[in-house]
Amino acid sequence: MKEKIILPIAFIILVGFAVLVFAWVAEYAAPISKGWNLVYGFISPDQLEGQSFDKSHIKAIYAFIPTTQQYLRAWPNPDKKAWQNLDSTLDDRELLQTAFWVYSDSNVEGSLNGLSGFTEYWLDDAPKAYNERPIYKGWNFVGVTRDMKGVLYKEFKGNCNLLKMCVYQRQNWDCGEEGALDSNEVLIDSDYDLGQGLVIKVSDNCRLGVSEGAVPSVPQLPDTAGTGCVDSDGGLTYITKGKVTDGSETLEDFCVNTIKLSEALCNNDGRGAYAQYDCSDGCYGGACIVPLCVLNAPFSCNHANVKANNIDIELRNVESESFNIKNVVINGCGSYSTTTSINANEVKTIKVPCSTALVPGNKFIGDISIDYKKMNGNFDLRSSGRIVDMVM
Repeated sequence: MKEKIILPIAFIILVGFAVLVFAWVAEYAAPISKGWNLVYGFISPDQLEGQSFDKSHIKAIYAFIPTTQQYLRAWPNPDKKAWQNLDSTLDDRELLQTAFWVYSDSNVEGSLNGLSGFTEYWLDDAPKAYNERPIYKGWNFVGVTRDMKGVLYKEFKGNCNLLKMCVYQRQNWDCGEEGALDSNEVLIDSDYDLGQGLVIKVSDNCRLGVSEGAVPSVPQLPDTAGTGCVDSDGGLTYITKGKVTDGSETLEDFCVNTIKLSEALCNNDGRGAYAQYDCSDGCYGGACIVPLCVLNAPFSCNHANVKANNIDIELRNVESESFNIKNVVINGCGSYSTTTSINANEVKTIKVPCSTALVPGNKFIGDISIDYKKMNGNFDLRSSGRIVDMVM
C-alpha cells in the first residue's frame, strides 16, 4: 500500500455536460471479495489498469451522496442528468474521498504484506486526512485511510454526534455498540481494514477528529444583517425541496408545472426571492425528479420507462451464469409472470403492465422484486430494488 507518484494516465469521466479529467497518481489497496464491497476512492474499473486483478470482474459501482442521502450509479451507464444536478451541492473532488459500493463477480486472489484478498488500484490523488473531510447530517461513507490507524474512537468522532457506525463485511452489516463510539478502544488496528469504508450516521454537519466547536457563520454585511434570510437547502439545490425564511416571510420551492421548478433562494441583497429552473426529468413536490432504477445482484437496472399503462425495465444480468426469471412485481403498478431466460451479461427489456393506469406528470416510486432461479435450481432466489421516475 505504498503511495507513489507516477506519470499521469489520462482518464475522462463524463458528468452531465461537464468533462472532468483525472490522472491516477497514487496507488492504494483494498480487499475485494465476490459480492458488494465498500472501497475507498474507487469510482471506475479503469483504476485497476496494470494490476493483476482483471477489471472485467467489476460489474457495478454506486456512489452515496451525503447531501441528498441517495445512491447514484457511477459505473456503468451513470445517470448523467442526476450527476449534473449534483454539481451545485457537492464538489467532485470531495466525493472521490469517500467509499463506494463496488460489486465484483469474483474473489480477489492477490495478497499484500502477507494478507490475502487484496487488490491494488490507482487513486486520482493522495488520500486527504480524515479530519479534513466534511461530514454531513445523516449517513456518510468514510473511506478508511492510513492516518486513521491507531486512532481512538473518542478521538475519531471529533465534534460529531455519532449515532451509528457500521462496516460491511462478508456480505453483512456489522455495527458497533453505542458505548464503543465514546471509548478508548482503537478504531482501526489492522492493515486489513485500510482501503475499505466506514458508514457513519451523525446528527448534524460536523468534522471528524476535531474536538473544538464548529466555527460560526461569517457575520453578514450591515445592510443585510437585519433580514436574516435563511435557505434550508443551502441555495440552488434543485433536487431537494427547501424553504427560505426572510423575517416573517416564508418562501417554499414549488413546481410551476410538470417540468418547471420555482426555487426559493436568498438573493444578493439578503432578501428572499424565486428563480425558475427547467427539470430535465420532471418536477414534482417542489423538487426536480432524479430518475432511479436500482436492483440488487445478480441484476442491474439500466433504465426504466414509467408510462401510464406499463413500466419497461431494461434488466442486465451482471453475473457469469444464466438465470430464469419467473416473476417481476412492481409495487404501485403490477406484475409480469412469464418465465424468461437471461444469459450472462445479457440485457432484456421486460414490460410490466400496470393494473391501474398511472397519472402522467406524477412522480412514481415503486419497489421491485424479481423471483428467479439458476438454470438447474428452484425459483427460491429474489432480487429487489426501487424505481423513481415521472410518469410519461
